[in-house]
Amino acid sequence: MLKPLHLQTLAVVVRSGSFSQAGRELGYTSSAVAQQVASLERELGLTLFVREPQRILPTPAALLLAQRGKHALDVLKSLENEARAVASGRMGRLSLATALDAGSGIVADTMS
Repeated sequence: MLKPLHLQTLAVVVRSGSFSQAGRELGYTSSAVAQQVASLERELGLTLFVREPQRILPTPAALLLAQRGKHALDVLKSLENEARAVASGRMGRLSLATALDAGSGIVADTMS
């Protein structure tokens, strides 16, 4: 399964056009960024960048994966936010029950 960290790193490398610049933005060394990209390439069996002496060029596969990966990361972030909302009580399901007597009228009035 793809790792969110690798997708995030890929997106920053594609946007910045540089392992060094991506490393600065992400707080990693350029070597660590290059290793993450190489790991992703091995995992997928794809070449994501054409490496030239003074620059790197994203392949069409890298551009597609970066675009779709951003969507996946956005969904994961939304899921994380919802889980935190449930954990804090700001979101979730509330069930109420009462006997069929005077209490049902009180609960209905209170809820409305």
